Amino acid sequence: MSGYRVKNQLLLAEPEAASGTEESPSVGANAIKVRAPIQYSPNFDALDTDTVTGSLSQSAPVVGGGNVGLRTGCYLKGSGAGGTAPDYGALLRGCGLSQTTTAADVTGTAQAGGASTITLAAGASAVDDAYAGMVIRTTGGTGSGQARVISDYVGATKVATVVPAWTVQPDATTTFSIDANVLYRPASAGLETLTLWTYQHHNDPGQDSRRRRIAGAAGNVSGSVTPRALATLDFAFTGILPAAPDDVARPSDPTYQAQDPEPFVNALAYLGGAPVKFAEFSFDLGNRIEMPDDPAAAHGFDYAQVVARAAAGRIVPNLVLVSSRDAFSDWLASASRSLWLRWGSAAGKR
Repeated sequence: MSGYRVKNQLLLAEPEAASGTEESPSVGANAIKVRAPIQYSPNFDALDTDTVTGSLSQSAPVVGGGNVGLRTGCYLKGSGAGGTAPDYGALLRGCGLSQTTTAADVTGTAQAGGASTITLAAGASAVDDAYAGMVIRTTGGTGSGQARVISDYVGATKVATVVPAWTVQPDATTTFSIDANVLYRPASAGLETLTLWTYQHHNDPGQDSRRRRIAGAAGNVSGSVTPRALATLDFAFTGILPAAPDDVARPSDPTYQAQDPEPFVNALAYLGGAPVKFAEFSFDLGNRIEMPDDPAAAHGFDYAQVVARAAAGRIVPNLVLVSSRDAFSDWLASASRSLWLRWGSAAGKR
């Protein structure tokens, strides 16, 4: 039996300063705790030859160009510290998502409030949508103790629109906090590529490890959330083969983020601004990945790129009266409805 075990693996991921130029990820800074075995798949063409050699048998094929694929998965969880990216954040960035870090809480006293709005303090950001997608909590004064997601923000007026509507409308006595967070959004410019290294370790720690490398990688992410279960993310990447797999000294053991995933319970769940109970929610970012031809490259391909996105998802909600949720009319009208899910026991764990 081989001394190399399927789960005795390590994944490192580092965003590239220049797309297609391989970085040197380290165990200390770039290790990612994955939940699924890492599948590394070289994809190279076998080019048939048909020369006349005095034999009835066709001659051996020639290996052409190609690329490399990698698949793995993670649990959807916080890093354990507000304003600190989760270790798999690099993988999200390689899937065409921008990363915005709010390292410290944004706090203050509201200037005014509405049924679904709150006017932040004068010192809040003047940039439109600066806080869109972030969670805001009322921490004191009128309407204290509510949590909502910011769906729109106007920098000139400091007015944040929230989903769902407030239960108790805030006013000029209300204090608020937009907690330190890391926000990921689909982007259409400034997309990043990754260097991915995997190590397959031997059961004997004194033996070398097998290292496999990918550069210029881009990919797609899908996920699933089910009540009482752990939410999951699945990644699929494609990129350049910068070098063949090699045998290297086993790297030091990584120190992973200590935070464990938390089950989807005791959660806030809103669909279209109204509470929703559901059995399953899944999504697929729907990235289309292409690697342009490059005859100057060692294997004929340039770095991988996200060239189109067709996001899709599926939710199985409990049946309610049409007066509460008219999904059929929404479908006929192609009407969009926001979905907000929030769970986790404390800041940095959500």
